[in-house]
Amino acid sequence: MSIAIYKTEPYSSVFAFYSDLTDKHKGNLTTTMALNPQRTEQILEAAKNVFHQSGYARASMDRVAKEAGVSKATLYNHFKSKTVLFQAVVSSASARFIQELSDLQMDERRLEPALRIVAERFLTFLLCPHNLAAIRMILAEIQADPELGEAFYRSGPAVGESAVAHFLEKRMQKGEIPQTDPVRAGRHFMALLRGDLFWRALLGVALPQEEINAHLDSVVKQFMQGVAGMSASHGSADTRNSPASDS
Repeated sequence: MSIAIYKTEPYSSVFAFYSDLTDKHKGNLTTTMALNPQRTEQILEAAKNVFHQSGYARASMDRVAKEAGVSKATLYNHFKSKTVLFQAVVSSASARFIQELSDLQMDERRLEPALRIVAERFLTFLLCPHNLAAIRMILAEIQADPELGEAFYRSGPAVGESAVAHFLEKRMQKGEIPQTDPVRAGRHFMALLRGDLFWRALLGVALPQEEINAHLDSVVKQFMQGVAGMSASHGSADTRNSPASDS
């Protein structure tokens, strides 16, 4: 499976960052130039609606073409299969999250407030109705089509993980976080953020905004405490390993 990120709005503004990200975290990632930016947007919006209304199995390329107001030939010229089209729909949502993290890389704010923004945007993305609907659809159909789950993971969660890892890696290069595996650190951070909120939202349990805000604050505080502990540990190790003074 591959991920299609298009060099068109809203993707053009994240293309350089995404390319850098994929260079740092190699995987089954590719970039594809859309043949027609406006037409691509039109098709993706139609496909999102069709997948949402009908589910993956019942969605057809015929219906997507009709909804988008394009011919089947045009649709297949842009997306060679329903799986590729589905990946592109998921990737379009991931691109917006990547854009927000890309903006933060240019930001001069300190680590803790930057992490708070990352946490808030990730959780907003994770808990948005369209994302939850897509996950419910996949869980309902993955038994019949196992490749659907992999396509979604590679086009969505895996991209988010790489983006957060890239963000943390940049902060490590600035000396704000002790050097460690940024991918593992990012996964830990995102796992803390998901907590029990994700499953509750997925199952339709109401989540008061006050609880979400308290959860965000708690996760960022816990992560920062971990960073502080790592810094102290590294400092102690450096002291123990330094040569004895001649005086």
